[in-house]
Amino acid sequence: MYRSEEYFQIAKDLIPDEQVPPIFVPSYNRPNPKILERLAVEPELKIVLCIRREQSELYRHWEGKVAFMYLDNVSEIGETRKQIIENCLPYYSNIFLFDDDINRIDYTMPSITATGGKAMRRAGLHYHRPEDRWTDQLKLWLYYIMLENDPKIAISSPIYRPDSWHLEFANAPQKLNSAACIQCIWLNLEFLREHKINYRPNYLCGNEDYALQFEIMYNGGKALTVTDMLYECPQINSSAGGCENASGISDPKARYEWYVETAKKFYQGHPGVMFKQSRSGFPSVKFNWRYWKNNEYNS
Repeated sequence: MYRSEEYFQIAKDLIPDEQVPPIFVPSYNRPNPKILERLAVEPELKIVLCIRREQSELYRHWEGKVAFMYLDNVSEIGETRKQIIENCLPYYSNIFLFDDDINRIDYTMPSITATGGKAMRRAGLHYHRPEDRWTDQLKLWLYYIMLENDPKIAISSPIYRPDSWHLEFANAPQKLNSAACIQCIWLNLEFLREHKINYRPNYLCGNEDYALQFEIMYNGGKALTVTDMLYECPQINSSAGGCENASGISDPKARYEWYVETAKKFYQGHPGVMFKQSRSGFPSVKFNWRYWKNNEYNS
């Protein structure tokens, strides 16, 4: 039995359902967000749908199925996430924060592929069954964080499915300060509270996800990538709706150029951040992982 399967059973029995924090889900202009389809098979899953108050009528058909957090005076995703954290700080020590188009989380294990090769594959595919309850998957995620026994772990994410197949992950330590934690994350609110860290509007930092992780690592916090778990969602910019961009620029390449130029002003040449061109041809912000892994940086 591979460790993820063993840990899954341990975490499932060890952590009561009521100790699993909710999944907070910001949504805008998507009255039927993909993530809420999960409620059809797991109605007890704790989801808090975070919407702009002026869009309450658009999402009214979900009343009674999910909890709502109504947001005021937000115009883009950085402001949205910032207000979610502000609202959660008095009540939670940690939360999950997922994009509204996340459609799967599952643990992974070494497996034989259809061509006879070996790769890390999700348990549902390995056993040809639907994935287990997301509530129990979240328990496994929390268990991996518990095993690290490090209060400086302030943000965590599974691996995005296209990057999750590498067999090198099998039995390897989980990764610290080695990957960007975006889209499907866990946050240690106690660390954010202690260091006065929160999301920033994109018009101030370029990209709110990267700016938050930067400030966490800058203040000595750690980002944990759980390599025995994956998440799935559509490719960025591939579906309509979501959260309005801060630039007001409709052309994707021009918008990313705006993000990068804004980010350059925010990071001010910090050696832990690089600016490169992505495979899609768009300019992008990247972390210099050699820097973060080799430096116990603290401002």
